Amino acid sequence: MDEKLEKALGFSNLATILNNQKRILKEQYDEELVFYHAGGKFKADRTLFSFVCNLDSEDAVIIDENSVPVKIEVEEFKNLVKSHYTTASDNFLSRYKAISNKRSVEGIVDV
Repeated sequence: MDEKLEKALGFSNLATILNNQKRILKEQYDEELVFYHAGGKFKADRTLFSFVCNLDSEDAVIIDENSVPVKIEVEEFKNLVKSHYTTASDNFLSRYKAISNKRSVEGIVDV
């Protein structure tokens, strides 16, 4: 096989593997954002955090991921959302950096 064609094929395989690994990391991140509180299932994303931060009462009713109303204590819930978001985002960043610096299929898959 021509050397240029072989290099192009190798790069194509690397790009495909890299994109698949990035997709897997994003799925892991989305899973890590999910938490359970007061009988409800929540996703600690920026939208939820922003919403909770703008609540001006001590207690509130929030609709969870399954469209179930859940009564929460605002300050405690805000801390939970922030904690889950921060942890998941830090994990996502470190994993992403680990695969972004790899230049071989073997290196990416080993992460």
